[in-house]
Amino acid sequence: MIAGDVLLGNEVLNVARDEITQCDADIPASKVSEIVRQAYQKVRLTKIVHQELEPRGLNLSSYHDMQQRLSPQIVQMVGGLYRLVDRI
Repeated sequence: MIAGDVLLGNEVLNVARDEITQCDADIPASKVSEIVRQAYQKVRLTKIVHQELEPRGLNLSSYHDMQQRLSPQIVQMVGGLYRLVDRI
């Protein structure tokens, strides 16, 4: 997690930390790894929803429901943002 956006990394770690503190003291490394992975996915999805969907009056559910009827440019933009966030 040393490459990329430091703020994104901090967000992921904050979300993961909240979950980890609710676990037993003897939490295995594999569980910590899974929690961090899930935290990354949660932060990634939240960023996409806030940056691209909400300004267009959409949420994730309405985006999926309307994807076939939306402008292809919007669908491509959201898909591109998914790929961009993956690189960070």
